[in-house]
Amino acid sequence: MSQERIDAIKKAQGFAKGYANTNGGCLPHPMMVLSPMPMHVSVIAESSGIIKFIADEMQCHINVFRTRGLTDPVHAYFIKYEKDGGLDRVTIAYSAELNLCWSRLLICKEAAHVFLSTPKNATSSSGDAINLVTNLLNDAGRMQEKGPALVVEDTAYFAAIELLFPRQLVAEARHMLEYGSSYKDVAVSFKVPEQTVEYRFLPAPDALFNSAYDDYDRGASGK
Repeated sequence: MSQERIDAIKKAQGFAKGYANTNGGCLPHPMMVLSPMPMHVSVIAESSGIIKFIADEMQCHINVFRTRGLTDPVHAYFIKYEKDGGLDRVTIAYSAELNLCWSRLLICKEAAHVFLSTPKNATSSSGDAINLVTNLLNDAGRMQEKGPALVVEDTAYFAAIELLFPRQLVAEARHMLEYGSSYKDVAVSFKVPEQTVEYRFLPAPDALFNSAYDDYDRGASGK
């Protein structure tokens, strides 16, 4: 499972770095996900920021809207539409009950499926969806023993963290923490859920992300 997570982080870092290159080598603080964010239920927002960059790179359209009726464990979902054998557009829906920070994270998590999902791990039928939700509710077994759809759900969260709170901004956040800022201060500054900030700086996740960055750098340098 660690390698799948590392691969997802590397892909997300590639998008974050590419997005930075379109902005003079810098990333906005906080990351732009949608501008403006949908404030009303069922209002569709065109992708912008990092989501727009993913859409452009994947040569598709991504639309996002808030909706009611989504409950634990499914607070967001995405639907891919194909045309002439290729990806045409993606619709991302997320719960209107989520606050801004969690909305941003889950939008990024669903956007990560655009570049992580394959025919082998896709949830492509009502039966697949029922099985996925059932397994999420039961949380039965270790992740590596679960099917491909659950594995990609797991790795999408790691990709989402990297899209919303990428390597370049984590360095800034680390300095904030070193100079006395709290996890909440960082969360407010970067518009990231506080739990995500706290998790990101735990020793094991921090080591995992650093391994992904090392792999990414080796690949970029051709070593």
